[in-house]
Amino acid sequence: MTGDPLGPPGSPVVPGESFTALLRAQGLEPRWSLPADASLVDAPEGTTVLAFRYADGVLMAGDRRATAGNVIAYRTMQKVFPADAYSAVGISGTAGVGVELIRLFQTEGRQLKAALINTTSGSGLLGNIGQANYAAAKAGITAFTIVAAMELAQYGVRCNVLAPYARTRLTLQTPGMDALVKAPDDPAAFDVWDPANVAPVVAYLATEDCPISGAVLHVGGGEVGLFRGWDLVDVIHTDGRFTIGELAKKASKLLEGRPRFPSVALTMEEMGAGFVARHTAGA
Repeated sequence: MTGDPLGPPGSPVVPGESFTALLRAQGLEPRWSLPADASLVDAPEGTTVLAFRYADGVLMAGDRRATAGNVIAYRTMQKVFPADAYSAVGISGTAGVGVELIRLFQTEGRQLKAALINTTSGSGLLGNIGQANYAAAKAGITAFTIVAAMELAQYGVRCNVLAPYARTRLTLQTPGMDALVKAPDDPAAFDVWDPANVAPVVAYLATEDCPISGAVLHVGGGEVGLFRGWDLVDVIHTDGRFTIGELAKKASKLLEGRPRFPSVALTMEEMGAGFVARHTAGA
């Protein structure tokens, strides 16, 4: 392909209905021929990555739908079992890029001021009914980022992961959410759910002098928050090894005063209600 289908550097990119739609509009959609029995096709290892040039840098985007998610990853890395294409590529795609960046950082031979920034979701941090595969992928991305922060600190590389709270096609298709997250009627009013609210945080984390690393950040509206990982909140004891009988007597202590799912300290519903309350208190 010749020329620059995206136009000269700095050309505006108009969001489309999906990443594949954008590829199609720019004449970049992958094309291949399938035999009559498509079930026999062995999908190649690879995914679609597109780079948008703009005044301050480059925005990389990866398509999670154009290729088979269960075969996209760094070849020697154990992949998430492909419950579907989205969960597999969600974790192995992120980790695959991360592994290649780590290799690059390790060969520099000097202290860097570099940043690795990933994206997770409240589903992976808090849990959400009906999203087991999605939550598993996002939880994996979170754990990967925290460990990467520990391992890359010696090279001067910071790693953080964001859980954005913003309007997306997914939230707009969720019953009851479309009215909540819609843009305000007054164009001059602050759009709490605008995805653009997340962008300054990403830009700040990428600055050379940002001190933050190993953080899981809630970002949305006019706020940035810090998630904290697992805490050991209670312990029961016995002399030697527990027996089933002893556990039957003592394990209930771990549940005292706790919700139905005792390790869920904050639900998605509570998280959402708090976010809305904080942004409407002065309205």
